[in-house]
Amino acid sequence: MISPDNSYASVVKWPPNGRGDWIKTHVDDILVIPSGDFIVEKRKCDCLVKVRDFYSLPNIRMLCYDEGFEDFDLRYAGGYWVMIEFKVKEACTNFMTYDGLNHWFVEKQERDRNFTPLERLVSRDIEGVPLHALSKDAFRRSLAKWGYIAHLDDYLSEDVYKNQICILTIFQGIISEDIKIKVDDLVFTIHIKEASG
Repeated sequence: MISPDNSYASVVKWPPNGRGDWIKTHVDDILVIPSGDFIVEKRKCDCLVKVRDFYSLPNIRMLCYDEGFEDFDLRYAGGYWVMIEFKVKEACTNFMTYDGLNHWFVEKQERDRNFTPLERLVSRDIEGVPLHALSKDAFRRSLAKWGYIAHLDDYLSEDVYKNQICILTIFQGIISEDIKIKVDDLVFTIHIKEASG
């Protein structure tokens, strides 16, 4: 005789006894971190800047040097945001009031311990776009749901079937989705996923 607890029906009726409490407990788990001596609290001569576009990010150090600002460190903060850590408080104050770099920076603000960028800059792999549809417009339209293209190389990589594109997005989850596109009355499934690294 089969015990009611070991029957096929008991597997289908999971969780046992109709209790779904264990699911709610695991879904609602939140890691609580006490306020404390965080690394960012030790820095007193820094500010946050948001650059105008993707291509400004690698040039921030040289732009600041050209305008007379020296002896600082840069830390990427997410999206188009960078934290500039000056060695001297006076240099930070001068930087915040200086207008010569406003063409490159959309926003400047003092360090805020609760700062979290709304957007993130991420690479996406797109696989399965047919050769006759490979274009910047096809990539832009395929990725529009999650953000806009921040960087796209003008050349095709060695693997034409798979292209990696950098986008700016406010979506905070990991993207992994198949979408259908129609080209010349033919439907193709393309795969869009967040690139590793």
